[in-house]
Amino acid sequence: MDPESKVVNAVLVGTPAPGGRCKVCGGTLSNSLCCDQCGAAYGEKNRCPHCRSIADIEATEPLRFRCRVCGGPRIPIDDHDVVRTSREVPVLKQARKAHVTRAAWAVAAGVMGGLGVLSLLATLLVIAFGPGLLASVTLLAANLVPFVVAALAWRKSKQQGKHRDQLLDDAWSLAASDVLAHGGQELEAQDLARVMRIDLARAEQVLAHLSAHDFVHARVTDEGDLAYSVSPSKLRVAATTDEPAVDELAEQDEAAELARARADKPEP
Repeated sequence: MDPESKVVNAVLVGTPAPGGRCKVCGGTLSNSLCCDQCGAAYGEKNRCPHCRSIADIEATEPLRFRCRVCGGPRIPIDDHDVVRTSREVPVLKQARKAHVTRAAWAVAAGVMGGLGVLSLLATLLVIAFGPGLLASVTLLAANLVPFVVAALAWRKSKQQGKHRDQLLDDAWSLAASDVLAHGGQELEAQDLARVMRIDLARAEQVLAHLSAHDFVHARVTDEGDLAYSVSPSKLRVAATTDEPAVDELAEQDEAAELARARADKPEP
């Protein structure tokens, strides 16, 4: 079935039908608790942090994945056992804001560029009747204004696009750290790719981003592959046996603060 023809049920809540079947069409549910046939979504893990609807997501660029109801950026984790800290949510909201702002500046650039072209055509028509050299130069100089404004608007659009991409990198790193913290075991890029619905190249980029900030530890396995685990320097060991041996969220505190600081930093 064409993905675009799937039904998006934005208000469906609760648990699936007995036997783990879809309540809408009776189809089977995927690991993300979304129906493979009609696209109906179940469970709080499918609740959008932007519009608060329970809905499936779809792959798209440049947001990577977006909500099928509101279009806001989301991050899938197809493992029910992973405890999501939701620390990436405020960063995703900033990324959505930057995405909308980028689009607004792009539209402004297009409008001003179009006005500039129309104005230039009108000016050339006037010059054709020979208003004089000084008048012609003045008219042509005045026509530069909309083109300059369009260029500035396009520059702001590009800046917002880069800012959005940086925020998405931070958000995905925070979500990936939840997967890495789960169980405290090593994880290879292909495992992360499977859990987060991304290709191997992007999974390696996410892990490299975490490794560059010293939030994960990478080692080469006997087979020659890179295996990643939560960096020991970011873990807090409990003082007594009554406390958890490892605080799984400790390595994400600094990452969350860094991402939020970057999100709140005003663009030049």
